[in-house]
Amino acid sequence: MVTAGIVIMAAALIALAAVHTEVWHLVIAKMMIALANGLCVTALVTSTATSVEQSDTGIATSLVLVTRVLGYAVGVQVSGAILTAATPSGSDVPAESAFVTGFVISRRRHGAEPACRPDHEQRSQGMTRTDPSREPAESRDIRTAPRRKVLISGASIAGPALAFWLNRYGFAVTVVEKAGALRGGGYPIDVRGTALEVVRRMGILPRLQDAHIDLRRLTFLHEDGSEVASVNPHTVTGGVAGRDLEVRRGDLTSALYTAVRDDVEFLFNDSIDTLDQSGHGVDVTFRGGSRRKFDMVFGADGLHSRTREFLFGPEEQFHRYLGYCFAGFTMRNTFGLSHEAVLWNTRAGPRCFTPSETPTKCTPS
Repeated sequence: MVTAGIVIMAAALIALAAVHTEVWHLVIAKMMIALANGLCVTALVTSTATSVEQSDTGIATSLVLVTRVLGYAVGVQVSGAILTAATPSGSDVPAESAFVTGFVISRRRHGAEPACRPDHEQRSQGMTRTDPSREPAESRDIRTAPRRKVLISGASIAGPALAFWLNRYGFAVTVVEKAGALRGGGYPIDVRGTALEVVRRMGILPRLQDAHIDLRRLTFLHEDGSEVASVNPHTVTGGVAGRDLEVRRGDLTSALYTAVRDDVEFLFNDSIDTLDQSGHGVDVTFRGGSRRKFDMVFGADGLHSRTREFLFGPEEQFHRYLGYCFAGFTMRNTFGLSHEAVLWNTRAGPRCFTPSETPTKCTPS
């Protein structure tokens, strides 16, 4: 029975290593492994009890039990170490190769040779992916289940960030952007709190630190130009000096795009024209005329989202004008400002000047 149990165990582990993409695969494999384990344990206990003197049976069976417990404990620790070592930074999901390595060790422990080779091609933290058709056959991902297809509308901030994490967790991602290229300009963006940990895990924190505007003073002026007050910006924002970052929108967009461009399909100069949702996914027609099916569609196309309009109707029914307008544009640093923002209050409304490599004048009114 010990031999039969080892054979069943090896067969179950080989099958599980080759095919493990559905829940029922795991259930069947677990049943076979449990059956093999039961055969082995029963045979060991029976053979132990019959191979020693009757007075020593209790001691012998106790040693078998202790050995089993120690074996399980060591196996759990080794498995945990393998999975932890193969988990990419910033992810909770171990790499495929970790599971294959565990199966190979288990099969060799039972005297069986591995039926498949581990995935030696590990992805770097930057998520750079090579063309699968050019990779050696033995280094390709052994998962057989097709990747779920996702479409994201918008390639500014939310779109590439979402694309990064969906790709990290196994989705095939496409990002469509109506502009012909990445858009620069825009108002500076604060990166602080939880966002700092997110960009660290994405590997773009050093680049954003280099692009940090490092605003150190916020000055308020009367209409005649006299100073009302000068404060530390972190006093107003609640930020943490020396840790929080403020970067130009274009710098953040560029950093996010660079982190994901090798793994995600980008369709510039195009947009969603129609959406047709069914139980089998979403049929998308693009402005360029092509049609494709996706499992999910995300709208990350900004304040006046066309994707959101498809689902909920014209934005006018949700729009509530509060009487204020806000405009941001670049201008020369005429005032010679450095690490300082100036808010100038006039009868026509306040003007805000923020220096950077591309100084911005913001005019609420």
